[in-house]
Amino acid sequence: MPYTSLGTSINFVDRTTVVPTPWVQDVNNVVYGLLGNGTNAPTSVSDILNSLGLNPVTLTKTVITATLGQTLFTVPTYVPGTNALSCFINGVRQTSAAYTEVDSNTVAFVSGATSAGDTYEFVISNVIVTSGVGTVTSVGLSLPAMFTVSGSPVTSSGTLSATLAAQTQNQVFVSPDGFAGAPTFRSLVAADLPTVTVAKGGTNLTSLGTANQVLGVNNGASALEYKTIASGTNISVVHTAGTVTINTTGLGTMATQNASSVAITGGTASSVT
Repeated sequence: MPYTSLGTSINFVDRTTVVPTPWVQDVNNVVYGLLGNGTNAPTSVSDILNSLGLNPVTLTKTVITATLGQTLFTVPTYVPGTNALSCFINGVRQTSAAYTEVDSNTVAFVSGATSAGDTYEFVISNVIVTSGVGTVTSVGLSLPAMFTVSGSPVTSSGTLSATLAAQTQNQVFVSPDGFAGAPTFRSLVAADLPTVTVAKGGTNLTSLGTANQVLGVNNGASALEYKTIASGTNISVVHTAGTVTINTTGLGTMATQNASSVAITGGTASSVT
């Protein structure tokens, strides 16, 4: 089966790959169809491939005589991992499990050459991308409103560019509040803000206390909490704007007594006259 590569004819036999009959029939139909039309008769392999919707392929064959135990081989540059490489040892095609495509110029076999003088053949197929198939007369750039586009469209030559558009002051670029969606510029809401820990200068609280409560440290000295200042016997608590007043009430008064007749219990008297 002949293949043409850069002006040279390369012949090789692949005894392991079966060519599907329908594909051959498709080629035959195209070739005979083109030959039947004298004005569009094919003049090259490229004509036939283009009629099939395929790009022409060039094949590059490299033959290397291996040394005993050799595993690494240098091949012409190609793109690994694209099924562009076929390997043969003494005419027998190898499966991909027998070797590794190390890079664009190196092939490593799992097992070394069993004999000095073994013939290793490497066939690389490169697709030729044809040019001039279509014509573009205008290229434009469309972006979301957050960008200002300039240079669009380009009809011959030029540069497409984009810059961020001016936004209302004090807005941020965030996702929607309360549901998933594309981000936009908007003002922050409470739901956007995280709970700040005490270690970071916050309270670690997520709600406001009730009326007339005050903020303080809990009994375990481990967190902040809201506390209520409770009144008691003979003690009243009065809350006003910005002020908490604690008063004592109902203690009564003591009449003046002679020092020699005053009995004091439960404490220590001082400065009694």
